[in-house]
Amino acid sequence: DNELTRLAKEGIISVENAVLKSSNPERLRKSLSNLGHGA
Repeated sequence: DNELTRLAKEGIISVENAVLKSSNPERLRKSLSNLGHGA
């Protein structure tokens, strides 16, 4: 999830794709929200 969060933060992949590919989408969504993406 850390790698997906980093990629999403850098705009390499969309937040939606990061959440879909995550094994723990709720945790990743909260992590991205904390970064200011508002997923």
